[in-house]
Amino acid sequence: MGYRQPNSLDTHSVQLRFEILSVYQSPFFTVLSDSERRLWLWLVLLGMESFMIVRSAKGTFYIVLVEAMAWRGQLSKNIKELRFLMCQSSSASASARAFVEKNYKELKTLNPKLPILIRECSGVEPQLWARYDLGVEKAIKLEGLSEAQISKALEDLAKAGQSSKA
Repeated sequence: MGYRQPNSLDTHSVQLRFEILSVYQSPFFTVLSDSERRLWLWLVLLGMESFMIVRSAKGTFYIVLVEAMAWRGQLSKNIKELRFLMCQSSSASASARAFVEKNYKELKTLNPKLPILIRECSGVEPQLWARYDLGVEKAIKLEGLSEAQISKALEDLAKAGQSSKA
């Protein structure tokens, strides 16, 4: 099955073709292999907008839909500052430290202008603070929470910021 030229050009197909051409010429696209480019193009033509192509060490491709994590890229729209408070060595802060180690890079990449502060102090109880518009702050205690629960707490803080704007 090959690409078929539409009989009449509608606005959506013209916009889609423009987006494909603009990505084709971007520096990001030049690092993809030919098979990754074909896979990307196929997914775009199917109408999938939020996905990542992940290549395993064995060369197998996996398609990861990122719709569920789209809120991570919207943090800076709802939150003015994030602060993680934790102890460098206590077991109570272990999951908070692990969450920051695994997720900081992605969160900062998706929200480059959002200040994400990591405050370490010996013996402190792990907490996550979010500062919203007009200096309003909200905190969540992270002690006893797993990494998945910390991610959910962060999502809840982002939603709280979104609802306060409405």
